[in-house]
Amino acid sequence: MSHPTAPPRESALLVGLALPGMPAWEVPESLDELARQVRAAFFGDEALRVQRGRENVRVYVRLPAGERDSIGDVENHLIRTPSGAEVPLGHVAAAHFGQSASSIRRKAGNRVVTVTADVDPAVVTANEVAAVLSGTVL
Repeated sequence: MSHPTAPPRESALLVGLALPGMPAWEVPESLDELARQVRAAFFGDEALRVQRGRENVRVYVRLPAGERDSIGDVENHLIRTPSGAEVPLGHVAAAHFGQSASSIRRKAGNRVVTVTADVDPAVVTANEVAAVLSGTVL
């Protein structure tokens, strides 16, 4: 159940890096690069733009429908690493279907995000995590 004032959510594929114990050569350069590769394979990447009269026609290339219709297809999709090796997405990331925001909130032109986590106090405190995020990401 969601809060009555929460924005509506849509079903989406959620992907996050799974780095513990990963050799450095297998880790994508960034989550953005990982997301770009997954999006290109499953949604499509613009391969060509053709002028037709006064309009542009964009041609996208993506995996065939039979290779992108299950979570297993996502987990087994090969991701190119910075070293040029190809490894299954499931080796460098955790993918699952979940709920995503149906809109992007902005304040003064910048995206507004809500960060939630289950913090293990034996490893790190919530304040330490907030300090790292504020100092490096936000």
